[in-house]
Amino acid sequence: MAIHRYHHPMDGLMIHAGACDFCDHQGWLGFYLCGDQETIVLLCDECDTVYSSPLDKNRGNPTRLSDAPEYRVEALNVSIAGGRDATRAEVAAKGWGAYVEGEYAYHVKGRGRP
Repeated sequence: MAIHRYHHPMDGLMIHAGACDFCDHQGWLGFYLCGDQETIVLLCDECDTVYSSPLDKNRGNPTRLSDAPEYRVEALNVSIAGGRDATRAEVAAKGWGAYVEGEYAYHVKGRGRP
């Protein structure tokens, strides 16, 4: 079950920290700005695995994501609902710029990441 993120109909750009090990590299771990507009997590665009930080990703330590409609990151007690893909500048401001492995461009058709 993929979480659909609502965006304006336009092209999007996901800054990512590489492929997701949890789903055998089927998805990208994108830097995602949570609904509080402050917290950034790594969120797989395929299996919705969440890591609280790049260090947790490197340790293979994902956190749980609660069910709809809250979609709360349990380790941080913050919801991803109402969030969006973080920008490169936001990731750098968090001090995580060294963990950026690339970016993935996608076309949005009224809904979030494909």
